Amino acid sequence: MKRRLTMACFVVALLLPLGLAAMPPSAQAAAPSCPKVLFLGLHGVNDGGVALPRAAQWGSTIDAVWQTFSSRATGVVTGRPIVYKRTVVDISITNLWLASQLAAITPDTDYAAGLLKDALLDNRLRCGGTKVVLAGYSQGAWAIDKALRGTYAAGALGQLAVSNVKGAFLMGDPAYPDTSNGNGSPVRQGMATWLNMGYNRPADYLNNHVAGFRSICVSYTGDPYDPICMGRGGIPWSDIGVHSSYAGPAQNVRGVLVSSHGASDGGAFLADRVNTP
Repeated sequence: MKRRLTMACFVVALLLPLGLAAMPPSAQAAAPSCPKVLFLGLHGVNDGGVALPRAAQWGSTIDAVWQTFSSRATGVVTGRPIVYKRTVVDISITNLWLASQLAAITPDTDYAAGLLKDALLDNRLRCGGTKVVLAGYSQGAWAIDKALRGTYAAGALGQLAVSNVKGAFLMGDPAYPDTSNGNGSPVRQGMATWLNMGYNRPADYLNNHVAGFRSICVSYTGDPYDPICMGRGGIPWSDIGVHSSYAGPAQNVRGVLVSSHGASDGGAFLADRVNTP
């Protein structure tokens, strides 16, 4: 049995003013050690973590994005994980309510967002000419949401730091906005958005000041949906395999093998962002 893949996607391309701060002599001297392009990856729950090789620290889904990105981006690129602990969620429990899930991942998500904010600010101070691209999956996608807004709100330096971000690619974001456009049923949105911790309108979701932004949420011929980013209030764990299908291998969901390969598409998107003058 086969189901046709559909993929909800929010994309924005914004033209941002590129104000370049003057660098002091000490920073200029350090410039040769700065990468031309910096890829920062953030993992999801039950994935990635500390004290692992790089590919394991940012998880298999982000690694799939990196593999495509690094093969297509022009010139030398540097990849670094934002390293935060692996949050374990028991997905074998059925009928688990949203509140308990958000309680489990919100503090660590905020911590990861803070680490990313620090990395973006540090990059701007030390390597003002470095192009940055971001990739986040699940919890990592939500952390990018938070970090971009928090960094931009940090004043002039934060706004310059965000201007270095040439592309961001998110998969399975719990803060995914309401996709019903207010004109129909059922309402589908991310698990964080259900609890007023995300973005109710696509316009609010896209208002993150990034030059190139893409966020995807997978479904197959309307059902099943990824319950993390396009759920209906509760989490049908029978469909959780959809949430794991962004990079392959195929996942068994209700007896159907599903795989979106969205991660490789994201790598190509980010490569296009840095290859464009």
